[in-house]
Amino acid sequence: MQFRYWLEAEEKPFDHSKKLTDMFIKAQGGLGRAIYAKKGIWMIPFNSIKKDPQEGWYADWAEEPGSVQDLADVNVGDKVSDQSLNFTPYWQVNGVDESKNRIYLDPIEPNPFVTGVGAGGAKIGDFDMEVFSGEYERKRVDSILQDVKAGHVHSISDVAYLLLGTVPLQMGPNGAQGGWYNASDTGSNRGGKQQLDPRTIMMKDAEALKSQFGLAVPKKALSGQLDPHIWTNFVNGDTDTRHAKDTQVEGEDFDDPKKILQSILKHPQPQIKMRNWEALQDKYTGYSDYQKDIRDIGTRTGELRGYYDKAEKKWQSGGYTNEDVLPILKNAVMGIAHLPAKGKRLDPYWHLREKALIFAARQGWWNLLELFENAKDAVNRRYVFDMYAGGLFGMDHPPKLEKMFKMLEDETNAEVLNNALYKLHKIGQNNDEVHKKNLDWVNRHEDVIEKATQDQVHGQEVDLIVKRIKEWEGFRKHFKK
Repeated sequence: MQFRYWLEAEEKPFDHSKKLTDMFIKAQGGLGRAIYAKKGIWMIPFNSIKKDPQEGWYADWAEEPGSVQDLADVNVGDKVSDQSLNFTPYWQVNGVDESKNRIYLDPIEPNPFVTGVGAGGAKIGDFDMEVFSGEYERKRVDSILQDVKAGHVHSISDVAYLLLGTVPLQMGPNGAQGGWYNASDTGSNRGGKQQLDPRTIMMKDAEALKSQFGLAVPKKALSGQLDPHIWTNFVNGDTDTRHAKDTQVEGEDFDDPKKILQSILKHPQPQIKMRNWEALQDKYTGYSDYQKDIRDIGTRTGELRGYYDKAEKKWQSGGYTNEDVLPILKNAVMGIAHLPAKGKRLDPYWHLREKALIFAARQGWWNLLELFENAKDAVNRRYVFDMYAGGLFGMDHPPKLEKMFKMLEDETNAEVLNNALYKLHKIGQNNDEVHKKNLDWVNRHEDVIEKATQDQVHGQEVDLIVKRIKEWEGFRKHFKK
């Protein structure tokens, strides 16, 4: 299905004649009969099986023929598996109605509808049944459309579920499965159900993203010149600069560091910002040049080890580094810290901020790190605290206690609190002054702690570290007697 189907809610008539013609191609001639003759199994995708309130379970042969070339071949008692190579039967035929193009089925073990357990061992729950009923699909699409109307679309990932290349979340032998984007998986994605090939899916999705949502997409995807596999990686948020030239969007220039900086600061899409940050870092470290030298060794003859050792020694000594790019990176860090956090729920630039603040800490730019102390995303604030505490990412410096306690004072998020209190407690076990300050914060913020302990993910961790801090005070007094 294409975006316009969802956005305009068009109920398009089902073209049975086209499907009945196309199904013979999908059935791959006599392959289905050959499999049945060998295995005694018909293969029909599990996610295509439906349930009629009056007539029960059935497969719509006109919509999804699977391996069945002719309905007349199917008999009562035949076994039906998912369309996979393990040929595990999940259904048994209890009737065929050629006038309706229906194969009626009964679920048999190990069908999760019988056992209540998926093929992977997970129990089938309410969520799986919501997916099977189609209710999840309706809610998911409605939620995306509401975000579109409210202007909360910042990246391709916000609307990717609607794309032709997406495998919708659906019921399978393992329970609810799917939800990812893969333009080449035409056996399961939306475009494949419309008999579209991967390149056509790519072009249609690229055009929809550009024209309907104003999102930047690679020029080569629009023209069909891009490899659909590379396009799939792009849609899924890949920021690997190895394919940056192929997936270049309007306004990008990966050769000029100053233009790369402009893409970081001005391009609205998080993915584009992120990969330009990676490109700018590469300009500084020279990692791509180092990798090129290593690859070139494979094309040489003679003393290859000597060439490799030379390149490796140059890399380890910083010989590939371009110091002229460092001031530009510093400007990038400042700009990233001041990017507005305009996401509906999450800061769309949280990952970019994480990369920037870690780089700043490694460079010892502590004044710039302060700019991230009040970041919207809790993970960013936790990382700032980690940088101040030291001992991460190869950094070894005395903990910046004043900055740590300053951050802790106004913090309320359970994840950040647990991390901060734990780090300070570890330091406080060897430093009485730090322990006293940590305990003082705990005693002054009982209401904050009480609320944090209610957090479903980190609540128990907060409760435990607070208990440890209080217990340490008792141990400390006891040992001082």
